[in-house]
Amino acid sequence: MQVLLNIKVDPRMKSALKDLAERQFISVSATVKQAIEKHLLDQGIDWRQGNNFTSPSRGGAEPVVVSESAQGGEFSFYSVEIPSGDNLIHQFNIQEVATDGTYTILMKEGSRLLEELKAGDELSLKFYSLNPLLPVEIKTAEVVGIAKKYEGRFKGHYAVALRVAEETP
Repeated sequence: MQVLLNIKVDPRMKSALKDLAERQFISVSATVKQAIEKHLLDQGIDWRQGNNFTSPSRGGAEPVVVSESAQGGEFSFYSVEIPSGDNLIHQFNIQEVATDGTYTILMKEGSRLLEELKAGDELSLKFYSLNPLLPVEIKTAEVVGIAKKYEGRFKGHYAVALRVAEETP
């Protein structure tokens, strides 16, 4: 049995999906299904096997998908990679986005990376997108603030605010 899934997308994304579908000689629905399946597998979810793994870092919740369309961008980001001084790569789900385009991620108290970061740092980061045509985008971002969470589900974590630098045409 299949179910109907309706989603709203930016008209530019719809156009890009249609173009991709035509190049692959498949329907737009098939193109979207391929992108969803790839994303699920990238997240460790094998839906065919009923292995509905959910990320423990989000308490079993789905990752927040952050649309950049309100800021004039074209893609939706769900996570970001941050390199550390010891040559390790740390990946974080994006928790929320403010109206000014500031992205918020969470880090555990005592994290080595958290000790390295300070407000004002500029970093080259990899943002992971839901766009199948551009799954990874490298952007420069500034750490605009770090604040400890004292209550709620993420008590003891730190909210790290990142602002992506304006791109010059």
